[in-house]
Amino acid sequence: MRILGGTLRRAAAQPKLARRMDKMKGRVALRSTTDPQAVTIAFDHGTVHVTHGADPKADVTISADLNTMGRPGAPKPKVTGAARHLNFALGVSKVLDPPTPGGWSDAVREFWVWAADKRGVPDHLRVVCTDDGTELDLGAPGGTSIELHGPAWALLAIFTGGDHLAAAVLERRVQVVADFAALSRFTGVITQLMLGGE
Repeated sequence: MRILGGTLRRAAAQPKLARRMDKMKGRVALRSTTDPQAVTIAFDHGTVHVTHGADPKADVTISADLNTMGRPGAPKPKVTGAARHLNFALGVSKVLDPPTPGGWSDAVREFWVWAADKRGVPDHLRVVCTDDGTELDLGAPGGTSIELHGPAWALLAIFTGGDHLAAAVLERRVQVVADFAALSRFTGVITQLMLGGE
């Protein structure tokens, strides 16, 4: 639920989506098709409450593989109730998948600013998008260094808190060049981001 909270906070930080959330009223149930995860999000004109479990009386219910949502080739979610609550369903789709202006590179820059005072941040971070070879270097060479390679969608997920770095490495969505201690500490910082840490 805390990861979902982070997504909603990112949406609320964008003026256009914040205005949309101010107009939304209704409940959406989000249910995993692969495990027991389920939450209900209640929108009430700018106030948002997230609770465990799928409310059977929700206006809209989304059933999806929550572990692969947003990835290329992921199964499409099954949505019920959208025809009866079209405007609400459209609003839900926007705020649960907020765009990141500037794409993965701006997401990395925002992360770097957010993480500046966090223990475990390396002295130097190099991120390479394998789609087109675009690179981003932050910090100063020397000291601890981490290099991360991956497609734009995977980099965006990691640096916006939508994917766990360790899982992304183990499942080969991204590749990392770093010593184990530095990677372990950096993974802790990414986990703080996922959980909505300040």
